[in-house]
Amino acid sequence: MTIKLVMSTLILWLSLWYPLTSLAACEKPIRVGMAANFPPLVFKRGEALYGIEVDLSRELKKYLGCSIQRVEMPWLELFPALESGEVDLVMSGVSITSDRRERLAFTEPYMSLGQMAIIRRENIAVKPRSLDELLRDVDTVGYETGTTGESYALRYRDVVSLKGYDGPKEGLMALQRKEISLFIHDAPTSWLLASEAEYQDLVSMYRMLTNEDIAWVVSKDRPLLLKKLNSALLDLRERGRLNDIINRWIPITVQADAREY
Repeated sequence: MTIKLVMSTLILWLSLWYPLTSLAACEKPIRVGMAANFPPLVFKRGEALYGIEVDLSRELKKYLGCSIQRVEMPWLELFPALESGEVDLVMSGVSITSDRRERLAFTEPYMSLGQMAIIRRENIAVKPRSLDELLRDVDTVGYETGTTGESYALRYRDVVSLKGYDGPKEGLMALQRKEISLFIHDAPTSWLLASEAEYQDLVSMYRMLTNEDIAWVVSKDRPLLLKKLNSALLDLRERGRLNDIINRWIPITVQADAREY
């Protein structure tokens, strides 16, 4: 009887203590940095944020036990904001690279994407067999500044002129105005061309130029947060919720093979 009484008291004490410690750990919301220029991962309709990362951030509230505050900022400000403590986490379609790993900590990847080349539809008829051949005939290649698309474009700096843009929208508009001959960006931007009427004069060369793992990012001094995020990702993946969210925003699959164009 004494043992049962002690156990009952312990269980009651834990039930009262645990919620208080959870609340104490979350006196402030988790601030999530996002750049709203990357549909369908993150983008705006009116004043509201939408996309894969936005839906996943809502799911994280259940795992972290904290409210989520989405902080919108330009892409180039995301990593400095993370390092300065202005945000706790970046969820914005970030590719894992060795340079970024030196500065920041990544979760396990939750999807894979890659860079694609986008051209004007009027050039399809004269499209050569490979990207290398195409680059011999173009004047200027565009990319978004500070992205892995820029890293890829820099491989050809001795062959063509290069021009950086603040975001994919600016790059696509430049392509339409014929300021550049080709724009390199992530696969989601290429998929966007099929659904947006304003870009029907553009087309993607549907072959992945790179293979990049996408993940969330925290500062290296937040190992506990990183561990919780990885646990959340694992559960989301095992329950099928991760695929449900991705398939909601990317209902088609682009097959990339090793053949030349």
